[in-house]
Amino acid sequence: MESIIKQERIKSYALEKARLEQAAKKELSAACVKYQINEEFLSAFNSDNKKVKIPDALMIQSKSKEDATETLKWIVGKSNSNYIYIEDKNESNYTRLDQILTVLEEAEENYKKNGKRTLVWVENFDKLLSKDSDNEEVIGDLKDMLDKISKQYKTTIIFSCNNTENLNPIVLQPHRVKIYNIDKEAPLEELQKIQNNYILSNIQKIKNSDGYRFKYVPFEQNFVDLYLGDFSYSSNVLWVDSQNTEAIRAVIKNFDIIKMIPKFKNIKSIKFPRPNNINELDNNKLRCTGNITIDGKVIYEYFV
Repeated sequence: MESIIKQERIKSYALEKARLEQAAKKELSAACVKYQINEEFLSAFNSDNKKVKIPDALMIQSKSKEDATETLKWIVGKSNSNYIYIEDKNESNYTRLDQILTVLEEAEENYKKNGKRTLVWVENFDKLLSKDSDNEEVIGDLKDMLDKISKQYKTTIIFSCNNTENLNPIVLQPHRVKIYNIDKEAPLEELQKIQNNYILSNIQKIKNSDGYRFKYVPFEQNFVDLYLGDFSYSSNVLWVDSQNTEAIRAVIKNFDIIKMIPKFKNIKSIKFPRPNNINELDNNKLRCTGNITIDGKVIYEYFV
């Protein structure tokens, strides 16, 4: 009996572990898609650059309506624009198409007034994209509309879809609709690339200085300044200008990414004034140099 109970516990543990791993993969993939949307769409959509090309329509594909809706809400929240939501009231596709055209004309007028583009979330827009034979006229009008939504009306339509099999493939061509499948598991290499790029985007050159400022906690004012060591004379040493252990650990953790910055490509170790919580660092890689800073703080070196 005890053996059976033990086996059941092991099975339960394995299932729970697998569930958590799957949830983590899903969360990472969702973060990957949001990063891509930000880089490929939102950065251009929110830009004042009038020459940049912006998608006419953006579709979030997912079997989960809840996940797709959450992603669309995230896009709306990140956009710096006018915003309109068009509800699906079970009217005919012809009626809905006329309604969308009216909204687009209003969006064009709003752009002339305030210079802001418009984001239009059309509920169940995929109904209008049906490849059924009785929807061919709507498809013809939609193709013409989608070719000029961004350029003429200064607008992007966003919508969700759980299955593209019943949609007209011509309307879904990349030059008309940008598709993001949030169910697709992102490759590990792609996730790593996105993480590296994100961290690098938070390391900025300090104006009128040869140093860099590393914002190691996103969306918060937690940062640390980085320089080449020995008053910038040593290309093999990275000087971390902080006694904050959290900041130092963040630099150690992202050491290889920091080395992607040309100025720091040859660094092999890190130096810093004595940390406030020195016991939190790996003592086997840490040594006291015996030197002190100008203001009398003992300098330590950490070998990564």
